[in-house]
Amino acid sequence: KRADRYPDTCKILIESQAGLSGEDLHTLTQSAHIVPLTWACPFCGGRQTWETPNDFGRQRPEDFKAVPPKNSESWTPPLPGTVSGMKFDPEEKTVDGQTIRPSIAERAASAYWECYHCGTAIRDTKENRQAIMDSYQQDYKLHTESGLVSPTKVCFVLPFESARDNRFEKTVTSYLTAKDAERFNNILPLQDWFMQERAMFYSPTLTHQNLHVLTLSTDLNPEETIPNELFRRMDVDCQKDRQLSAIRGEDMTGHFWYEAAAVDKSGKQIQLARGYATSWDEWIAVYKRLKIPTRNVSVDGGFKPDEVKAMAGRNAEIVTENGMRVWATWTMMRGDEAYSFRWDDG
Repeated sequence: KRADRYPDTCKILIESQAGLSGEDLHTLTQSAHIVPLTWACPFCGGRQTWETPNDFGRQRPEDFKAVPPKNSESWTPPLPGTVSGMKFDPEEKTVDGQTIRPSIAERAASAYWECYHCGTAIRDTKENRQAIMDSYQQDYKLHTESGLVSPTKVCFVLPFESARDNRFEKTVTSYLTAKDAERFNNILPLQDWFMQERAMFYSPTLTHQNLHVLTLSTDLNPEETIPNELFRRMDVDCQKDRQLSAIRGEDMTGHFWYEAAAVDKSGKQIQLARGYATSWDEWIAVYKRLKIPTRNVSVDGGFKPDEVKAMAGRNAEIVTENGMRVWATWTMMRGDEAYSFRWDDG
């Protein structure tokens, strides 16, 4: 209420960790004046920020000019194209001629910050962190022809390292643990790390990996294979048939969209078939004609899962695996209850 009564002189403070890109908080900050926290290197005085565009690193451009530290007798200047920021031991290193793999804890304990300007390793000591904190600047005013102007909306960015007592070792542990989870297709810990510790609004573009996949269509003879073929698959989307459901007096599946492909050893795909079917038998005949293994058929079970299970049971077959005869059938796919999904095309 006080803000409503004094709209021109009030100050509203919102404190929060970052969230998902495109959400309300992100939209609000996009309309504000973004103010990074800058600090001076204890060795060369060059100003920089804890913010980094790539996980923990910032690449030096082609026109980069190094700044020598105060004690530059044995100094090796960083080169253009190299990366500054948080550094720590690699997954593998050679010690006394032997290759060892340090643990996450051991790698995190080796963490230091490499100065963008002079390349000096800034260790996580009380003296260094205090010197950095004493040099903090976060000037939010805008420089205009008429002088300094205070913007109506300001967003202060404070990554995890900005607090003096937040140890490098702790955030590197979080990062390495999240990267370990990513290897098993669990992206949530890394998503949380970006939002909670890097103060970055998370977008899939932060963690996506580019895969070069070639997709082609062909009238391939089912008896033939593509070069270096690894496997064949079919995906089927199932939808409600409103007319059939009205006749039967219950929800019935009657619309199907399918796509079949052959995949080679490098991940390239050749589309074998795609289309629309009005019955289960119609698209089942397609995958059998293309000799796609039953267990390589994925069927949408979001609408009528019990019906999909029943049809999968009818089309199950006995196969031989590792010298044993086992039952094989379709894979049923289930999504969540969301009616729409945000598409971030970067």
